[in-house]
Amino acid sequence: MTRRKHEFENKHKNYDMKKAILTLILLASLQALAQDKPTYNASLFGIRSDGVTMNTRSIQYAIDWIAGQGGGTLRF
Repeated sequence: MTRRKHEFENKHKNYDMKKAILTLILLASLQALAQDKPTYNASLFGIRSDGVTMNTRSIQYAIDWIAGQGGGTLRF
């Protein structure tokens, strides 16, 4: 392997590592921000996870209501 090719591959690996670390930091930050908001169970809004019921309106209502409360997580 030539020296130039070796240097190129090392720079590429370093770039990938930096990108991965920054991605993990971003995800950890987003997770920390999300933990400050409450979590709501889908069943509170009449959402059924039976594979038959059309829940479109109930899900949209839940999203709108949670957004009106300042945000949170809708857990199915």
